[in-house]
Amino acid sequence: MFTELPLKMFKVNGNSLREPPDEVCAGGIKQIITYFNQLQNGQAEEDKRVKTMFLGTSLAGKSTLCKSLKQGQVIRLSEEERTVGIEISEFHIQGFTFLFWDFAGQLEYYVTHHMFITSQALVILAINLHQYQLTNDSFKDLVGFWISNLFMRVPNSVVLPVGTHVDACSKEEVEEKKKDIMCKIQAMLEERQVNLAHLITNLEDNEESEFYEDQWTRLKEMENCTLTILDLVPVNCMNYLDIKKLEEAILEHVKNEELFPNVIQVLPPVYKQVEAAIVDMMQNNEEMAEHGMVNFNLLHSKLSCQYHLDRELLRDILRYLHRIGLIVWYEKIKQLKNTVFLHPTILITLFKTLVRYGLRQQLESISVDILIGEHATIRDRTNWALMFKSKAILCQKAMRALLKQQLSLDNMVDIFEEMVGSRFQKGKLFSLLEHFEICLEIKNVEGLNPRARAFVPGEPWETLQSLEKDTHYLFPNYLNQSQEVSAMWGEDHKEDLHIRLYFSPEIPEGFFQRFMVKACSFFSTHWVAKAICLLICSGTPLLIKANNQKGYSYIEFRCRKPGERAGFQLTWDFIITIISINQKLLEEWPGLHLCIKTPCRTVGCPAEFVWPDLEDKMTVFKEDIKTCGICAYRFETELLLPKVPNKPSRTEVPAQYYITSYGNATFGTSTVHVERQPSCMPAHLPEQIWVTRTGAGEGEEKRDGCCATEDAARYSFTFVPL
Repeated sequence: MFTELPLKMFKVNGNSLREPPDEVCAGGIKQIITYFNQLQNGQAEEDKRVKTMFLGTSLAGKSTLCKSLKQGQVIRLSEEERTVGIEISEFHIQGFTFLFWDFAGQLEYYVTHHMFITSQALVILAINLHQYQLTNDSFKDLVGFWISNLFMRVPNSVVLPVGTHVDACSKEEVEEKKKDIMCKIQAMLEERQVNLAHLITNLEDNEESEFYEDQWTRLKEMENCTLTILDLVPVNCMNYLDIKKLEEAILEHVKNEELFPNVIQVLPPVYKQVEAAIVDMMQNNEEMAEHGMVNFNLLHSKLSCQYHLDRELLRDILRYLHRIGLIVWYEKIKQLKNTVFLHPTILITLFKTLVRYGLRQQLESISVDILIGEHATIRDRTNWALMFKSKAILCQKAMRALLKQQLSLDNMVDIFEEMVGSRFQKGKLFSLLEHFEICLEIKNVEGLNPRARAFVPGEPWETLQSLEKDTHYLFPNYLNQSQEVSAMWGEDHKEDLHIRLYFSPEIPEGFFQRFMVKACSFFSTHWVAKAICLLICSGTPLLIKANNQKGYSYIEFRCRKPGERAGFQLTWDFIITIISINQKLLEEWPGLHLCIKTPCRTVGCPAEFVWPDLEDKMTVFKEDIKTCGICAYRFETELLLPKVPNKPSRTEVPAQYYITSYGNATFGTSTVHVERQPSCMPAHLPEQIWVTRTGAGEGEEKRDGCCATEDAARYSFTFVPL
């Protein structure tokens, strides 16, 4: 079928395919064709593999469960041995291969979790029953947060709640808390379904429902997603019989084809052969470094002779292994397209260096020997910690020192230079951090340079960037203060253009920080804080704020009302660009719905004007006036929705000229001497009258689409009162 039909897209959502697996289908038609070609060349093999993710708050017992299951005995861990970042291990039992991903519980690490949380997985949600109280806040912090984020990120997941620390609770207390947790989870999922049905009905009942087709389609896809919550299993992590009971429960669930229809996958023999060869390389090949980073060409040369692999077939197999979580290969990142991470834990080591709990303490603990090796001093170390605390900024030298210290502890100093790069070439670590919108490269952290010499056209000019000794990176996840951003913006004005992006059910953890990083990388002039950001484009300021209250979760845009017709085009282009960045990021959250609205401009009116689906180009509205359905006030459309006014407004001054000599001119049409206003001219000049040009005199010259005239050219103008 795939070779004969001219297919461009093949969707398999909701189909329990074994041939080909979803991870192969994700590679597109070419990879599907290659898959079937390989099946024809040999006996197919079945693969029983389950990616298992351990989630939950800090000290809930995730690592103890993970290690005890893997080793078949009770493993006692101290508080100091808690997970930093993510730990990965493999567990084999009864023909199943479990790939364990143990995620750290602190929110500081959650910003990196989105890279590795995937569908088609069993989620073990560890809940500390001793810490759990029969209150809504306790449920929200220990359970609801994780259920909500799974619903938005991987809405087809299977979740097994595991109650830990039962040895510190009575039997009656355990049963009471188990019942409370399961009832509240069920109520939470039912509320989501009701809200979803309500959103779909609203769109279908809209008189202009055809303008909301994209939103409707996304909601209907969400309607088919089911977050399956299994019955909670209470466990005493220090009791071997309880660990075995949990193991039996896990096996029972993964053998259930209704829950895990894709757990058994059919693979061509070469897929399994390459996987076995990679595992063997990591375990037995003395030539392979312990960190498992290998060049694609080297890997191809090692495998091609033995298995007759061409380069494209190896790429397809590596893509499959990347999607199931066995290896990591970011072929779309330019600096990493030739680097394959055979052991994903190296990435976790890199990330946890800079995205971790207590990073300031890590900075202060950098050893003197490391400082000396990086040509830094104890005073530099103190300055790094202060800069990080106050502005969430780390210079490249500080990041180098942190990474060198971490790699020294893990005996991987040999990859240090490759990871951090140099002043002239970005290292692989920074490419990863920027690719996943974890940090933002800062061009200027010191402000304007008062000693900078004047710019002279045609002569070389040293920019501030070339004078900087060190590159700096901003980590929005660590930001706290917002006074500087608010001060730069000033007060909200009644005339501001005001847009809100409403998220249902809520803004995911870390979403807004990633959104800010992406937006600031597009617009270099910016000020950033924890939940607020100010961007500048061609002198136009745009304020972005996040509000994440339950039932009122939105990102707000505010922009000053343009003073002229051309300004509306620039302003709406600016706003639409930022909204497009948000839409792109939204693709990673299939369980998240977005609705864009503009509040009514009448003070106190709760009405909002709903935007239709955004197309590739700016939405154009035919109406010049929109009427509020509540207060009945009429507003110019360009103040509410993306539209450029057809006619100049009364207060608009499209031509920037001022009168130099006009004799006894009065309002009306008259011939006067004018000059174009220089950009540096003050706002008010003696005897200044703004005018709108209606005709041109002789001698006008066109340059780059603008009018260039002599200082005292003659024009016919219509005078407009100020």
